[in-house]
Amino acid sequence: MPSLADDVHGTRCAGEISAVPNSVCGVGVAYRAKIAGERILSGDVTDALEASALNFAMDKNHIYSNSWGPWDNGQTVEGPGLLCQKALETGVTVGRGGLGSVFVFASGNGGGNDNCNFDGYTNSIFTLSIGSLDRNNKMPSYQEPCAAQMAVTYSSNNQDYIVSFCLFVCLFVCLFYDHGRVNLYPPAVHH
Repeated sequence: MPSLADDVHGTRCAGEISAVPNSVCGVGVAYRAKIAGERILSGDVTDALEASALNFAMDKNHIYSNSWGPWDNGQTVEGPGLLCQKALETGVTVGRGGLGSVFVFASGNGGGNDNCNFDGYTNSIFTLSIGSLDRNNKMPSYQEPCAAQMAVTYSSNNQDYIVSFCLFVCLFVCLFYDHGRVNLYPPAVHH
């Protein structure tokens, strides 16, 4: 369960992916998937904590969905520390029984004031960077421009929210960070 009042984003992400068919609110895009959650942003974040989270149960978890990274303030240039870099490399070479873990990162929420090319997590050779489009196929105001972005999926904009679909389904870990918006990059990255 979330430990902070605003620490609910991961639960929302997990529901969008794996909610079982029901008559109340629909069905998750991969309703037979199993979800594992690893909380890293409810306290001090260290290189060792990030590394541990990215290799959490890597024999069972296939896709790690990460909506966290450097601050989206247009001034921060940051990437994984040495332990985290090693964890990413280990995951893609050893995870899933040698098939490799898949690390997906949201491409940021800094809008035109930031650029995810300065984010070492989205620019790692071991990760996939996912952005968003609104229901009008336009770039939302929070979306950062980025050469590292591999794909986009539908999400909200500042005026309304939409139902989304998913291309990245399977076993999944929702590692999360909420930048103060609802359902950014769902459900490909689950920001």
